[in-house]
Amino acid sequence: MFKNSKFLTVVLALSLATNLFIFGAIGYYGYELRGLAKDGQWISKKVDRVENRFLRHLDEEDRRFARGVFDQRRPALRAAFSDLRDARHDVGIALRAEQPDAAQLTAAIDKSQHAADMVNKTVHGVLRDLAQGLSPEARAKIGQHLRDRHPLDHHDND
Repeated sequence: MFKNSKFLTVVLALSLATNLFIFGAIGYYGYELRGLAKDGQWISKKVDRVENRFLRHLDEEDRRFARGVFDQRRPALRAAFSDLRDARHDVGIALRAEQPDAAQLTAAIDKSQHAADMVNKTVHGVLRDLAQGLSPEARAKIGQHLRDRHPLDHHDND
């Protein structure tokens, strides 16, 4: 019937594989996002991922010290991020009301600001502890890593 039936078969197989991949990815990420909305485990996973990214740049002695700092501060970090998530959820609820109440919205925004301040304070506490206890070589290595990946943008205001 068709002269190029092999070609059509290959194109059909590729199309089918592409569609299965796309729909599989959509289903997987939809499931993951739904799980994240229900589950607070994403906070722990995020903190662990940041810790591991940081630790991989350190030698063994500095890694032990940094791991101790993260272990000590992990409960506070998780609590701060959890409070921030809850506060932002409350802001969303207040904004989606049919007639948003100014007092309720202001309270929710104040709660969100306080939670963001606590995240900031907790992260800075981790950084302060790390800065005080890491070796000069480790601090230099981290500084070089930051310079390589996040160069400062200096603008002259002439």
